[in-house]
Amino acid sequence: MRRLRILVVDDEPTIIKFLRANLEANGYETLAAMDGAQALQVVERELPDLIILDIMMPKIDGFEVLTLIRQRSNVRVEATWAWAKGHAWVSFKLLDKEVMPIEII
Repeated sequence: MRRLRILVVDDEPTIIKFLRANLEANGYETLAAMDGAQALQVVERELPDLIILDIMMPKIDGFEVLTLIRQRSNVRVEATWAWAKGHAWVSFKLLDKEVMPIEII
């Protein structure tokens, strides 16, 4: 049986490392991307089952990444945030980075 494949997208390597360790310890296969452009490539190539997407990233932010992903896929997306006030969120849940591993697992 194939393990669920989760893509972690964050521009902070320590966040990626932390999430991957926790997810893999709980039996998930993980993929990683350090920015929005790389995330789009991984989504196209690997077809993850879930994406944990940081909002505040350089180049292409999480808002734009989600819009572009939605044009290609219906993959489940959970967004993390450090500061994202004033934006309307309809299509996915925001996860606070401080409690994220508990919420995800």
